[in-house]
Amino acid sequence: MDQFLYRTMLENAPDPRVDAAFSPASLSLQPGASETVTLGLSDKRSTVAKTVTWKLDVPDGVTASPAEGTATVPAGGSASATVTLTAGTTGVHSVVLSGDGVLDRALPVQVTDNAGTFRALTANFSGASVSSIDLSTGRSTDIAVGNNPGEVVVSADGRTAYAADQGSNTVSVIDVAEHTVTATVAVGRVPAGLALTPDGGTSGSPTTPTARSSPWTRSPGPRAPASRSAGPPSTWVWTGAAARRTSPRPTGTRWCRSTPRRAPRARL
Repeated sequence: MDQFLYRTMLENAPDPRVDAAFSPASLSLQPGASETVTLGLSDKRSTVAKTVTWKLDVPDGVTASPAEGTATVPAGGSASATVTLTAGTTGVHSVVLSGDGVLDRALPVQVTDNAGTFRALTANFSGASVSSIDLSTGRSTDIAVGNNPGEVVVSADGRTAYAADQGSNTVSVIDVAEHTVTATVAVGRVPAGLALTPDGGTSGSPTTPTARSSPWTRSPGPRAPASRSAGPPSTWVWTGAAARRTSPRPTGTRWCRSTPRRAPRARL
């Protein structure tokens, strides 16, 4: 019976789309510079060849050549295409892949003049602070945040960091260059993690034990983009009990969370 149900499920399941991936998975370019990326297309489970059409949604600040094309993916195999991206204006741009029969994917492209220094950030859970370490000198500067910061994520342009303050039920928004907190966002109880969409415009934090996730969107501050101010959560979404991790889809349109304990869950 189990084999019959499994075979029936496979026969009636919708045809999966071809998977896609960029290599490298992200780019950092100076204005005017170009680099070639490989678009990989694969379908390991298919028993027949598939011809798919793909297209790149390219934002202002980046150009792509070619921006669309077709490829034939052999049964159980893979195909590839090369795309040359040229940087224009500074900022973080998200190049989004879509198409007929292809899974959506996004490629973050950072355009920067390479000003500033390389730094590492650590969350000091027992110290209510985040340490910013200058990797060229080893000098460390402590930035006061909420209680018990458990995780820190950094925007693709390296200018803004976010700390999940588990003991304060907040997220601290940090100007990395100035070593200051520019905003504090109230979220649910015990935020257990953080994730950013590819363009850095939206962050999500799973919270426990209230078991809900709070996506929120940052808005330009008085010195944007060097600093950002953040508003309250844009919506509350109920999840399973004790949600621990969150991540956006590659295109940043939906969120996924892990729920360690069995409980009703919501899809975003």
